[in-house]
Amino acid sequence: MRTKLFVFLLIVVQTLSATEYYVSQSQGNDNNDGTSPSTPWKTLAKVRQMNFQPGDVIHFKRGDIWKESRELFIDEQGTLNNPITFTDYGTGVKPIINMLETLPNNLPWTNEGNNIWTIILDDNLVNNYGISYWSVYSKMLRMKINNQEVLGGYNSDELGNDIPDTVRFYYDYENTKKLWLYSLVNPNNLTIEISTQFYGIHIEKYGGSEGPKYLVIENFKVIGGNLACVTINQGHDILLRNLEIGDQGNHGIDVSRRAHDVIIEDCLIDSNYHFDYSQAGTNYSVSRRGPREGFYVRGADNIEFKNNEIYNFTHANMNIGRSYDDNLAENCSFHGNYTHTDLAYGGRTVFERGTRTLEFYNNFIDGASVNNQFNGQNNHIHHNIIKDVKSPPLVHYHDGWGISFYPYSGEDVSNNIIENNLIINCDSGGMQMKNNENSFVTDNIIRNNIFLDNGNPIQSPYQQNETSNINLAIKIAGHYNWNTHQFDNEVTGNTFQNNLIFCSNGNPARILYHLNNDDPNGWTTPSISVADFNNQNGGQYNDIISDNLEADPAFVDLANDDFHLMPNSSAIDAGIMPLATIDKDGNMIPFAGTLPDIGVYEYQGTLSVENFYNMNDLKIYPNPSSNFISVSSNSDFSFKNYSIYDVTGKKVFTGLFHGQSIDISNLQKGIYILKLDNNVLRKKSVKFKFIKIN
Repeated sequence: MRTKLFVFLLIVVQTLSATEYYVSQSQGNDNNDGTSPSTPWKTLAKVRQMNFQPGDVIHFKRGDIWKESRELFIDEQGTLNNPITFTDYGTGVKPIINMLETLPNNLPWTNEGNNIWTIILDDNLVNNYGISYWSVYSKMLRMKINNQEVLGGYNSDELGNDIPDTVRFYYDYENTKKLWLYSLVNPNNLTIEISTQFYGIHIEKYGGSEGPKYLVIENFKVIGGNLACVTINQGHDILLRNLEIGDQGNHGIDVSRRAHDVIIEDCLIDSNYHFDYSQAGTNYSVSRRGPREGFYVRGADNIEFKNNEIYNFTHANMNIGRSYDDNLAENCSFHGNYTHTDLAYGGRTVFERGTRTLEFYNNFIDGASVNNQFNGQNNHIHHNIIKDVKSPPLVHYHDGWGISFYPYSGEDVSNNIIENNLIINCDSGGMQMKNNENSFVTDNIIRNNIFLDNGNPIQSPYQQNETSNINLAIKIAGHYNWNTHQFDNEVTGNTFQNNLIFCSNGNPARILYHLNNDDPNGWTTPSISVADFNNQNGGQYNDIISDNLEADPAFVDLANDDFHLMPNSSAIDAGIMPLATIDKDGNMIPFAGTLPDIGVYEYQGTLSVENFYNMNDLKIYPNPSSNFISVSSNSDFSFKNYSIYDVTGKKVFTGLFHGQSIDISNLQKGIYILKLDNNVLRKKSVKFKFIKIN
C-alpha cells in the first residue's frame, strides 16, 4: 500500500491540471463558466451536476459558507497521472460546508407542562411546515439553540435534570419520532438547528462497481453530518488532508468496506462536544448521547491514517473493525496521531473483531475515559504513548486500562505484538488480558514496554471496592463460568519479556496473574511482584515470562512529557530485539553498537553523525523473497556479519557478510529482521524488515 500511495502523492504534486474551476457562495452564479475567480459558480448543486475529467481542479472560496439541502457529492474518477482535486482558493478561513437545518418557527409544539414541549416529526411537518424529509429520519444526537449546543438525553426522563449539565432535548427516533424539548419559552421563539443530512462530503459512485478513484480532497471545514461529516463509501487511491471536521456531526470520518488505498492526513477531527454528564448514573448509552466515533473504519483495507488530531467522541476517537457482512479491516496503518477527551466516557482507540495485520505506532493517546481495546489478530502496536486513561464514572467496575485485550463474538485475540510502548498513569492498570466466552487470548507478545504509575485510586462511588488494586501494572484473567464457578483459563500461551514496570510513589509494582475461582472480580486476589511474575515462566498457563524488571525508567522530564531516557536509565540496553526497526523519533533500533532499549525512544548516546549509515543509500531486495536477499547501496559500506531474527526476537540465523546474497530458502514463511553489523568497530549497524514467502 505505501509504495503505491507514495507514487500517487508524488504525482499529485507534479501533475498539471486539465481545467481549473472556481466556486464562491458569496460571489458566484451558476450561469457563469466557473473557470476563473472572477466568474465562479455558486452552489454545491452545480458542482454535483458536472462531470469532471482527470486533472481537473475545483476550488472553493475561503471565507464562504455553503448551507444547502444536499452534501458535496463526489463520484469522479481521475487517473494515476491526473487525479481530480477539490481544494480552496483565496484568503480567510477554510471554505465551510454546513449541513445544519434550522427548524421553522411555526411548528405545532405541545406544552406538556413543567417546561417540557413535544412535537411528532412526521410527513405532516414535511408536507405542511417545510421541514426536510431528513429531519424525520435523523437520529438527532446533537442540537443547537440560539447558536449554542445543548445536551441531549438518554431518555425523556432526563429532561431538565442537571447531570451536572442540564439535559435539554431527547428524540425517540426508533419508535414514536417524538422530539422532547426542555425550554422556558415556546420553542418557536428559539432558533433551533439540527444536523439532518447524512453527510457533509460524500464519496461514492452509485451504480459503479469500481467507484471514485484518484481524488484529492483538501482544506475544507465540515459542520454537521447525521451519520458522518465525511464518508468514503466506495473508491480507491483517495487522499483527504487538512480537513476540519466533527462539529455537530455524529462520526468524523467513515471509511467503508468498498474503499481501499486511502490516505487521511493532517486533519483536525474535533467534535467540539464539551458537556459534563458524569452524574447520569449507570443507566446510560453512549450511542444515545452526542457524537459517537471520530474515525470509523469498517472492513476497508490499505488505509493510512497519519498525523491527525481527534477530540471528544463519546464512544471512540478511533474505531476499526470488520464490516456488517464480515469484510475484514486489514493492512492499515495509523501513526503520528494525537487523541484526547475530557468527556465522562469515550475518547478511546478500539480495534474490534475482524482486524488483521494493522500497524499502530507513534501515536499519543492522551486522557481516554475508558479502556483502549486492541482486539484482532496479527496486529503490531508499537512506540505509542498511552497516558491518563480514566475509569468512567458511568460504570460500576474498573474500565480504565491503558491497553485491554477483551474479545467478544467468539473471535480470538491472537498473534499480536505489543512492543516499545509507554503506558502511564492509567486508573485501572497498565494492561488487561481477559478472554470472553468462546474466545481465546493466546500467542500474543508483550515486550519492551514501560508500565509506569498505573492502577491509581478511583474516586467514583461505584468503584470503592476496587481501590485495593493500586499500582497494578498488568491483569491477566480467564473468563469466569458462572455455572461451574471456574475460570476457563483461555488466556494462555502469551509472551511477556523485557518490560519495565515501576511506581514512582515508592510502592512496589504489582501483577494480577489469573484470578482465584472464589473471587471472579479479583478484588481480593493476591497480586504478585515483578520478580514473582518472572517465576511464572512455563507454568500452568504455558506463558513465556522472562527478564521483566522493576526499575525507574529515568525520563528526561516526566512532568513535561519528555520521555527520552537519561544516561542512567535502567531501560537502556535492557530490551529484546523488536519487530519495529525505528523508534518514535525515527532512530534506528538498536543504537549503533548497543542492545535494544525498553520504551518509545532509543537512547542515542554520544556518538557523532559519522557513526551512522545513511539509510537512504541502503536497500534490501527483493522484498518479499523466497530464496535470496541482497543489500545494495549508492555509496561504500562495509559490514562484517549478519543476523536474522524472527518476530519473537529469537535469532534464527547468523553468518559472515561480504556483500553477497543471503540464502533465506530454509526459513519458514513469515516476517523477519536482518541486522548487519560492523564487527570490528562495533559502531555501525543497520536493520531491515523483510518477508519470506514460499
